[in-house]
Amino acid sequence: MTPKTALYQLKNDTQNFLGHNVVVCAGGATSAQRPFNFGMHGAHLGPRAGVNEVFTFTTIPVMTPSPEKPICDNVRMIPNTEVLDITNIPSYSLGPGCDFMITGQLSGCAFCALPQGNNLLVSHIQPGGLRNMDGAQLKTALVNTGRFAGVNAALASVYGRGDYAATAYVIGVCRGGTWELWGQAVSGPGAGANIVSVTRII
Repeated sequence: MTPKTALYQLKNDTQNFLGHNVVVCAGGATSAQRPFNFGMHGAHLGPRAGVNEVFTFTTIPVMTPSPEKPICDNVRMIPNTEVLDITNIPSYSLGPGCDFMITGQLSGCAFCALPQGNNLLVSHIQPGGLRNMDGAQLKTALVNTGRFAGVNAALASVYGRGDYAATAYVIGVCRGGTWELWGQAVSGPGAGANIVSVTRII
C-alpha cells in the first residue's frame, strides 16, 4: 500500500485501518501545526499475524519511496519535569485546517480531550517525576479532578493506563470539520509491535 493510499484509508476508514496496520507516531516538542513525513516504517519486515503493514508519522525523513508530507496538528507531551496543576492544564485547540492530529507515543501517559464549540481541546501528560504518581494514578486523578485552564468543565475523555497496557498511539482525524480521536494500543514500541485494541476516544 502506498503512503498516499494509507493516508486516505486512515482518514476515511479509520477504525478498520488502525485495526490492521500499526501507525508509529513520533511527535514534536512544540504544539503547533507542522509538516510530518508519513510512510512505511523503515524497520517493518512485511506482513505478520494481525498486522498488514507498519507506517510512521515522523518529523525526520522516513526510509520509504515517495513519503507523503501532510501538515498535521502536533500535540506535545507535557513532561514530568514540568510543574503541572491538573486542575489547570494547558491545552492545545484543534480546529479546522488539518486532517490529522499527531502526538508522541504513550507509555504510561494520559491523553485528555474536551469539545469546546467547534474546537477540541487536548493535552498529553506524562506521569512520574514531579507528578509523583504512576500512569494509573494519573488517569484516575484526571478523570476525577482534571480541568483545562480557563474551562470550568470536567474532561470529556481521558485515555491512559488501563485503556492500554504497554504502549499506545493517539491519532486525531478531522472529517467535515469534526475531530475524532482514536487510540491504538500496541504490545510495545517500534515496528515489531502487535495491535492489541483500537478505541474511539471521542
